[in-house]
Amino acid sequence: MAVGAPRSPGGERTAILLDVRGSGEFGMGHIPGAHWLARGKLELGVEGIVPAKSAPIVTICDSGVRSTLAAATLRSIGYRDVRFLDGGVPSWTRAGFPVVDDLRGADVTIEEAQNDAGSTQWTGALARSRADMERYLAWEEALAHR
Repeated sequence: MAVGAPRSPGGERTAILLDVRGSGEFGMGHIPGAHWLARGKLELGVEGIVPAKSAPIVTICDSGVRSTLAAATLRSIGYRDVRFLDGGVPSWTRAGFPVVDDLRGADVTIEEAQNDAGSTQWTGALARSRADMERYLAWEEALAHR
């Protein structure tokens, strides 16, 4: 679904927002009112958040990949009104909607979320481009000539 959660004629949100990112990602910024349930815990924990299989659900992640998979999983276990947010949290913020940086809606401690945030932020060599590696190699070679 496009950015902007479904609303009733009175303006209140009608869908349950289910953020399927890691707890660290959730803690660093999520859509207000969203519930956190990591993609890997979806099947085990969803009934505690959404007991009614007919409830409208919107799954959320950072890109649309995890939320698409989560939506398909929810449909396969009987949830009937499931969508995912196109473009995830980044599209939400680009549209000018707010995010909050707390753990309301998550069942983890601040320490668990901080550890998760540390692991999601570390990208190491995966974040480096070829140009970055070539600059580093040139720097290393220059050290050898000193």
